Amino acid sequence: MSEETTEFSPPLPSGQLSLVERVAILSLIILAVVLLVGVTAWPQIFWDGFLEPLVWEPIIQDADVGDSGYTPQNTALFIAVLFAFVITISAIFRITEIPSGGRMLIAFLPWIVWAPVVRVLEDSQYFQGNLKILFISPIIHFHIALWVLFAIMVGRSVKQAIQHWVEETGELTREDSAG
Repeated sequence: MSEETTEFSPPLPSGQLSLVERVAILSLIILAVVLLVGVTAWPQIFWDGFLEPLVWEPIIQDADVGDSGYTPQNTALFIAVLFAFVITISAIFRITEIPSGGRMLIAFLPWIVWAPVVRVLEDSQYFQGNLKILFISPIIHFHIALWVLFAIMVGRSVKQAIQHWVEETGELTREDSAG
């Protein structure tokens, strides 16, 4: 064990992805490209024959009448995509050296609680119009994850800006600079 211990030491070098991370990221990229090209070039096959009945209609049905119409096929698809998404986010955290210890878990608790609470609000018809679609599974989990990533990146940028400012000015607090 080294003499100097840190709060965070990644299992792999920050620039290196594991095989599982590479597969997850590549799978999401390939899925996005294939669906985008497919929906654009062959909408009857990709949208009418695949995405609309398997993915979109159950979400709309769930938002409108609360009876989702989820099937083993679309549930397996949602699980696979969400799993790949979680692995990708984990890789992003590791590559950017964002700590993933107990303090990070505590920081995630509001986000973890937000999804089921908002989902219950959607089930109780709290949201109206097209807005309610944002709070249906699995869409809610994707946009909450994007909000989490956004908040983390903003927090990281602010922290780096403050560290840079302290290094440049030598000032640690407002009280120090005022006195």
